[in-house]
Amino acid sequence: MIFVWFLLFLAWPVAEIAFFVEVGQAIGWIWAILLAIGTSIAGSVLMRVQGMTALNRFLQESEKGELPVAAVLDGMGIFLAGVLLLLPGFLTDLVGLLLFVPPVRRRVIGFMFRQLLRKPAMQWQTRRAPFSRGPAGPAPRESGQGFRRSEDIIDAEFETIDPERKPGSPGLVNRRDDDLP
Repeated sequence: MIFVWFLLFLAWPVAEIAFFVEVGQAIGWIWAILLAIGTSIAGSVLMRVQGMTALNRFLQESEKGELPVAAVLDGMGIFLAGVLLLLPGFLTDLVGLLLFVPPVRRRVIGFMFRQLLRKPAMQWQTRRAPFSRGPAGPAPRESGQGFRRSEDIIDAEFETIDPERKPGSPGLVNRRDDDLP
């Protein structure tokens, strides 16, 4: 799977450049550049409008006491779509525009979560800390290892007094606000 992602990482910029050259030859270079800039502007406007809609939905679901999972996922999809539209290139613009369509975005997010639930991206493993003799993680209380709560903690305040001055005499330590010039 890593090899597929590596090939996609290499092939995507080449495809973007080839597609940009084809569009530039078909409609002219100036128009191709203006179209790329226009899609970036449209992406930022769409991201702002649909992002505010997702934020309002998030707030409404939160006020009802529900978990706003769908609104958060929609917001993440909108953010990804906006980033793709801001990137130069027509293929990323096409994918970004498709992600701005709510049914397409929900299907893509649903597909991604089904893939994650089927095969987790990360598997958590416990390992030993370097230079340790015991197992990793907190030690059980019965063994006497780890942190123990001490009952002889004293909460106190202190004041440093110059040994040459008597307590209560005017000085830097005991000066009050009304003594200041």
